[in-house]
Amino acid sequence: ARGTDVDPTRSAGSGIYVFSRWKIPSSFFESWRDAAEADALSLKGFVGLTARLYDDLSIDVYDLHAQAGKRNGAVRRKQFEQLRDAVARYSLNSGRPILVMGDFNSRATQEEYLWLKAALGLTHAGEEGQDQIPADQPGQEEPAEAEPAVGEHHQEDREQPGFVQRRGERGIDRE
Repeated sequence: ARGTDVDPTRSAGSGIYVFSRWKIPSSFFESWRDAAEADALSLKGFVGLTARLYDDLSIDVYDLHAQAGKRNGAVRRKQFEQLRDAVARYSLNSGRPILVMGDFNSRATQEEYLWLKAALGLTHAGEEGQDQIPADQPGQEEPAEAEPAVGEHHQEDREQPGFVQRRGERGIDRE
């Protein structure tokens, strides 16, 4: 798939890469137009791709790395508007399911995340009532508890919302 290399005019790449066992006939990267603080020096944005799971089934995947920082919800909202526009251009009328994932740098209860969910008609994959594959089914293992790597830091107040997927054929809300 596709990720981003370091741009010589930026201090860091995006940290976004997608690896897949399925064929990826098309992919693209878009950097955020709006960013703040140290993120303005990075190449954060999102990768969009189409993965062919079977001859008759392809899905569109968007993997993002959004603006960091508690006080930057307004910047994340602008980034999520940019993502919404890309989904409208590349996926909305394709008939393919859509998966949005990545580092949202937002809690699942924050305004900008809730806006993105509503604007794209997404459903949080961890919400109650969603289809889940139990870990006790063949081929599934319980996830191991990961220990933070040496030198790795975690923000205690940051909870990743996880994966979201588009269900149904709802239109994109343009506020």
